[in-house]
Amino acid sequence: PQQAQQTTATAEIASLFNITGATQQEIQTASDALSIGLSYPGYKKRLTSNGLINIAFQQNLTHGGQIVDGVVFAGDEIKIRSGLSQDKLKHTILHETGHIILFRNRVYQAFVDATLQKIDPACYSSLGYLRTYPFANTGGGGGASVESFAESVALFLLNRQPLENFSTQCTNTYNWVLKNIFQVQ
Repeated sequence: PQQAQQTTATAEIASLFNITGATQQEIQTASDALSIGLSYPGYKKRLTSNGLINIAFQQNLTHGGQIVDGVVFAGDEIKIRSGLSQDKLKHTILHETGHIILFRNRVYQAFVDATLQKIDPACYSSLGYLRTYPFANTGGGGGASVESFAESVALFLLNRQPLENFSTQCTNTYNWVLKNIFQVQ
């Protein structure tokens, strides 16, 4: 039964994502991460609303002159830096799917990060980023609101230091993401 489940999940991933430039291990790790999210009907609906998503693995991925782990410029492609550890790759894939959801859905317009920062203050850096975002204390990426939105999607699915229990440490942000991303509306 587990082999059949794995084959079904792999077939579903292949029908929703076009993964290029990755090693077999990177494909498996990315698929494992995506399977976690796709088990939530709301996430799946919002992520796949506009069809196929390309995930391109690249050596030496840069943005703004810095080496980055992942980047999204539009609603149909994720770029991932090759050679990430399995844990970092899982987190990066899920974070970047948050950006795809942002591009493909109006739900981001309801993300009231300023309010969430006030009611979950221990979860956000002084710059307004969720503390698990790699540049939470220096800024960067698409800005605090955009990055915190994407990071909250990843954190809902995968706990990460220093927010190792997102649902209890950041109750309000967690509940917003649960209601607006992961539950079917």
